[in-house]
Amino acid sequence: METRSPGAAMRYPDHMIPGRTQHACLLASILVAVGAASCTTDGDVPCPAPLPDAAPPDGGAPALDERDPVAPSALLLDFKGLVNTPENASETTHATYGKATFLAIADGQTTWMTDDPIAYIYRYPDDYPVEEKRGQEFLVLQAYREQSVSGAEVHADMAQVYVPREALAALAGRGDGAIHPADGLRANLRRYSGYYRSDHVTFVRDCYRGFSDDDLPASELVVDARSNESFSPGETVLATANIGLRTDYVSLSAALEDSLEAHEGMFCSCTRNGQRIPCADWQNQIHEDPASLSCELPQDFLDSPGPSRSVFRFKGKINSTGGTMENGTGLFDVALDDQPVGLEYSSYAYRSKVASGSFAGKDMVSITSLGGVQLQTQTRYTYNALIANFLVDGLMAAKTSGQNGFSLDVQHIFGVNVYAVEQIDNPGDTWQKICPRAVNEETNASVWLCHGANESFAVGEQLEIAGNVVLTQDPEKTGASGAGAGCSCTHDNVAVDCNDFPAPGDGG
Repeated sequence: METRSPGAAMRYPDHMIPGRTQHACLLASILVAVGAASCTTDGDVPCPAPLPDAAPPDGGAPALDERDPVAPSALLLDFKGLVNTPENASETTHATYGKATFLAIADGQTTWMTDDPIAYIYRYPDDYPVEEKRGQEFLVLQAYREQSVSGAEVHADMAQVYVPREALAALAGRGDGAIHPADGLRANLRRYSGYYRSDHVTFVRDCYRGFSDDDLPASELVVDARSNESFSPGETVLATANIGLRTDYVSLSAALEDSLEAHEGMFCSCTRNGQRIPCADWQNQIHEDPASLSCELPQDFLDSPGPSRSVFRFKGKINSTGGTMENGTGLFDVALDDQPVGLEYSSYAYRSKVASGSFAGKDMVSITSLGGVQLQTQTRYTYNALIANFLVDGLMAAKTSGQNGFSLDVQHIFGVNVYAVEQIDNPGDTWQKICPRAVNEETNASVWLCHGANESFAVGEQLEIAGNVVLTQDPEKTGASGAGAGCSCTHDNVAVDCNDFPAPGDGG
């Protein structure tokens, strides 16, 4: 760690960037749940904003518009795509998506779903509660309409069609053939809401808006099966469908009330990290502030200090270095020229010693926060990193004085740095390129420390801290003005020349 003066920002030690970050895809978490919540329009717990009707794709009027739905509420679709295995369908980087348009008409609301249309095989597990369904295989056709509110909140509509594979196999090698409800054709229309809270808790609400009318013989899925042998993974699906839906409350209640919870005219399940909880609890918990500190912050402490800033709260266990980091809870408002720097993935604190520079050998407590993961390939990705370093001497000075707030001065040394990281992960082979983006100004840097429960800020103690600093992207201050734009590179945690970092296509 280097410093330019007692008030200068401190650079990262080599161990501070993690060896592997996983892309936390909230929508993927939602889709594996079978999983809703009481809210009010005028109370303390607000309802999620309703999803507006989506416009037809490409601003045009696709052929679906020209078809008469078989019932007032119906699901119509055109689908062309390859059949996926269940494993590939659940992994976005391995899935093969099709070309499709889904049109749902439910109680007068029209919803176009064109996101991630996919076909895959689903097999009921051998221990499924309904004995007659155990081992049965279905071809599933599905698509979404996603409305992401933020990196930590997403809402989506989904339509699914289930077709018994046995019924499809009977059509293999023939021209157009039809599957009807009597053959086991089923469909459903669902609405999801998902929240990824800053303490790494995922909340999912999964609601049924409608399901297929099994008593409507006109519902059908028509398949061109001339090129099919068994509708196995890798084969093509060419299909159209017009399936009547039941969306009325009486039908939903009769079919679903034993397993799901009535909510806002739908029947839903609510989960916290995959575990069912009452919907009223779910709605309250998504609005809890897990990053609240034990000592009260000044009223304006979290106000934005400018377009380039780092305003944060963090609480969590102080880890030792060299092992698995236990995540804390952090809320980070970080922006450069008013452009947000995503740091939603994880945050953790740890204690170490300054490796070099004016304060070499001194103890420090650091916070690392990561986010904004962008996949380039299956093994190459980029992300943002914020690292805030605090000399333990400065933290102890605040505790001894009894004061919670302090600024950057010779008694209280700290620094906040923002980095862009590019990483390549192949089995047994990891590359990192870490480039500085911003550093705190030496003025306009304030910290609020809740130290009542601390003795020495040792490993195992809790760190409760908030910061409000102005950032600068001045290359002279960030260290980005030198050769290689100030970047540092490692290969399997050993420092290397950044000229050796593999270019795209050469190793990641």
